[in-house]
Formats: sequence, C-alpha cells, structure tokens
Amino acid sequence: MIIVDVPFEKKETSLAKLKLRAKQFYNEKLHGKSVVNKDKGITVEFSSVGRNHVLYARNAGFEKLIAIFKLPEIVANAKFTNFKNPDQRDPAQVVGFMNFKCTVKINGKAQYFRVVVRLSKAGKFFYDHSVRINKKG
Repeated sequence: MIIVDVPFEKKETSLAKLKLRAKQFYNEKLHGKSVVNKDKGITVEFSSVGRNHVLYARNAGFEKLIAIFKLPEIVANAKFTNFKNPDQRDPAQVVGFMNFKCTVKINGKAQYFRVVVRLSKAGKFFYDHSVRINKKG
C-alpha cells in the first residue's frame, strides 16, 4: 500500500490551490519522465495528456489531486487488471489501454485507484489518468 501523508487538510487549502500545486508538481517533476511498472515491466512515460486528464476531469477531487504527488510510486506499484481496446473516439495512434489498480492511504484512509496506461502504435506506454474508486476491486 502506498501511503500519502498529506501535510495539510482539506479545510486548509481550496481545491483551486491544490490543483495549481499539483499542476506545478507534474510539470516540474513528472512531465517528460518515466517510471517502470513492476508488475508488467513496462516503462510508463508521463505526458501532458495524462496531466490534463487528471487535472481537468469532472471528478478531480481532493484525493485524486493529492495522489499526483505520489504518481511515480503509484504507477510503479499498481497491479495489472485488464486491457481495453480503443473506441472510435480515441486517436488513431492508440492501440489500447492497460488498466491497473492500487491502494493508496491518504491521511490514514484507504483509497482505491484505477490507473490507466495508454499504449501507442509506436510501442510506447503513457500515463493516461487515474480514477478513484470507492470500493476495493
């Protein structure tokens, strides 16, 4: 389990301020870098597409945003669950999506995340986004 000890509580920061801090962190520490997922042995790159999906999604709440600060650890330790083929809305260069799951403890409470990794026709793997789910699975 990945543990995120948040140095501040929800009441101490607004969602807008947290989103700004998370964006700065992603741009400075993650964008253009990569991490190896231990379960599948693949190198996953962090791109602007993944950043935008996680920061600007409708459900980008506190837990999802705070997890950005541990994304390398989350992606590295997430366990593979399944592969999804692209649909008509996905760009032509996308071969499919690999879904992973991971438990992240945020402020002492277990949160379950699905991590999506995009596979390109060039054979590269990119962090696409994370989804916080309410139950283990």
